[in-house]
Amino acid sequence: MRSPNRDAEIKAAMWELVQECADKGERCPDRDKFNCFLEKRGLPMSHRGVDLAALAREGKLRIEISALNYRVVEIAEGPHKGKRTQAPRTNAKPHLVIDKNGSHHTYRGRLRSTGALNHQRQTAFKESAAETHNDWRYS
Repeated sequence: MRSPNRDAEIKAAMWELVQECADKGERCPDRDKFNCFLEKRGLPMSHRGVDLAALAREGKLRIEISALNYRVVEIAEGPHKGKRTQAPRTNAKPHLVIDKNGSHHTYRGRLRSTGALNHQRQTAFKESAAETHNDWRYS
């Protein structure tokens, strides 16, 4: 088990690398790039992978995930605020957004609330069923 200080160092290095990639307009770093960055800093490699979601939940960045797990990260605080990593070459819309408010699924690039959408569908179905029911059974 790693020490909390080591985890904090790794998290700080991850934050630094993401800011660097966003500043240069490069693609969001994957585990291999992150491990090379850690090796240059003399820190142990991360076998668990890159947990960008932890930084997003802290409000430091916003992650948009589109097709083939392509991630675009937008910096939400610090000197690089508003800068983004490279967008996908295709015009793919994100299907998942992770930020300080949690994870949100999207529909055609727009945030949606699954609960509200299901409630709207159920209400519309009940209303249309009631209208249909009234039309042919009780007329």
